[in-house]
Amino acid sequence: SNGSAALTDTLTQEEKERFLDLMIKYRLKLTDAYKQGMEKRPEVLGEIDQYRGSLATSYLSERELVRPGVQRMFDRSREEIRASHILLTFPPNATAADSALVYTQAQEIINEAKAGKDFGQLALSFSKDPSVQQNKGDLYYFSIGRMVPDFEDGAFALKKGEVTPVPVKTRFGLHIIKCVDRKPSAGERQVSHIMIRFQSQTPTPEDTAAAYARIAAIQDSVNKGIPFAELAMRNSEDGGSSGRGGDLGWFGRGRWPQPFDEMAFQLPVGKVSPIVRTAYGYHLIHCLNSAPPKSFDDLKQELQNGYQQQRFQNDFAALSARIKNEVQFVRNDSVVTRFVTAFDSTKMVRDSGWAESLPKEFASATMFKVLGRTVSVDSVITMIKGHTEWWTTSLHRASLTPIVDKLADQVLYAAKSELLEKQDPEFAGLLREYKEGILLYQIEQDQVWNKIATSDSLLRVYFAQHRDKFVFPDRVAFTEIRAINEHQA
Repeated sequence: SNGSAALTDTLTQEEKERFLDLMIKYRLKLTDAYKQGMEKRPEVLGEIDQYRGSLATSYLSERELVRPGVQRMFDRSREEIRASHILLTFPPNATAADSALVYTQAQEIINEAKAGKDFGQLALSFSKDPSVQQNKGDLYYFSIGRMVPDFEDGAFALKKGEVTPVPVKTRFGLHIIKCVDRKPSAGERQVSHIMIRFQSQTPTPEDTAAAYARIAAIQDSVNKGIPFAELAMRNSEDGGSSGRGGDLGWFGRGRWPQPFDEMAFQLPVGKVSPIVRTAYGYHLIHCLNSAPPKSFDDLKQELQNGYQQQRFQNDFAALSARIKNEVQFVRNDSVVTRFVTAFDSTKMVRDSGWAESLPKEFASATMFKVLGRTVSVDSVITMIKGHTEWWTTSLHRASLTPIVDKLADQVLYAAKSELLEKQDPEFAGLLREYKEGILLYQIEQDQVWNKIATSDSLLRVYFAQHRDKFVFPDRVAFTEIRAINEHQA
């Protein structure tokens, strides 16, 4: 209860005895609650049943999704993959036949790649990626979070030199992925740079020659020992960094254009690069510092945020689908459709009588089935009314549909919690703690707070009997006049 055995060892004997006294009183109150059968009261059972689903949801999400998902992301962050891809897209409003043709073409390209045909040439011939003419499908090095999850999963499943056995589908289309290289993460770099820009996105030979002459002159000054930061402040045409002596701060692989990135990650600390050309101009790069990959503790919050944003929803849907099979969950869609359109849409959940318009036979209709039990429309209405956060919700179809979806999850995970309670001691302990908390609250309400009756007349009697206790302390009345100096006074 105090957090750890080590912390307990630091407690004094008096603190331990005080805690033991609290524990004894706590157990005595629970014993009394069980003796009175409070755990069987409908309101207690209802609150526990409502909590079951949310506890199972958070418990399973953390144990089976977030924790392993974050660990998997961390493991991947220790590696860099260089991949090439070929993108095939589906036509607008594609039919099943259209999609089948795209899949067939993708498989044919995979077969050609595995037969040894040059992947870059295949990319030039077939890929719909707009950048393919410049990179022949080469995506350079990347790690976690740079690609959409399905693409990332497909790439990390490959060994060096392998091509995906089947196309990988993302929101962009179908991808054929080749793993060009895998190696440990290079960590982070801190560099400064001096840039001379091209005058346009399509510079002429004269433009590039003029820019090169300027960067070469600056390079000569660097070689003569003039401080790099001083030269960057005077000459660099990168307005974002020149004021800081060209410092770009810390960054990981893939932050900058490929030629710049390649040089930054192979440059020893303290060294200045040869002249590097990118699409923006010419650069001189000075490596200021390097750092190894971050530890799990350093990355944990970032990884958790990334997992929640990029992967959690899909993983949760897959978990729910698995649990539905496990607990034999069935949703009666026809009943749901009728239910969400059955009420006066001008009313809210908090309005009285809104559910009384339902025919009796429909009120008893089955909306869900789980573990061989049925959940009727009436039961769903009771659950909706029991959620105070929904009291201001309109009874319109658009508002009721997501509520029914949430209740379906609640029913699903409440059923799963029944299995967990029998199979998982840790979960059973959490549920027991919550149940005992409810019983403790209930017994104190019954035996203490509900017995305290207060009224004006009783308060007046008490005040009259204890009048001497309701007095102000000794007080002095005085008036003060302030003046700035003696003359004014």
